[in-house]
Amino acid sequence: MRGSGRRFWLGGVALAIAGACLGVPMGGSASAGVPGDSPIPMVQAGIGGVVVSAQTGQPVGGRLVTLSSGRMIVRTQRTDPDGFFLFDGLFPGSYVVQGEGGEAVGVNIGSFHAFVTVGVP
Repeated sequence: MRGSGRRFWLGGVALAIAGACLGVPMGGSASAGVPGDSPIPMVQAGIGGVVVSAQTGQPVGGRLVTLSSGRMIVRTQRTDPDGFFLFDGLFPGSYVVQGEGGEAVGVNIGSFHAFVTVGVP
């Protein structure tokens, strides 16, 4: 069958990417024996933290937190009642975390979780 190896390889990559996005460790190759094949990086990074009032230093619940990379917004979420947030399952790289109306905090992550404090007015 003409092209069947290529379809298998593409299917293997799609499955590997889907597994990585779901947090499944993917340390090996996406397909077997395909020239130029390389391992899919493991997704284990995350950024969590707490949003605090710039005036009082106390945690602020229900505030919108934005995670961006470059000019693209990656995700948004509201803090829990204690002011905490977590963006999990991120690829290693450079991100900016910003609380609603507050200062932006730059974070560089590898294969680990970073904890940041974000001040808001």
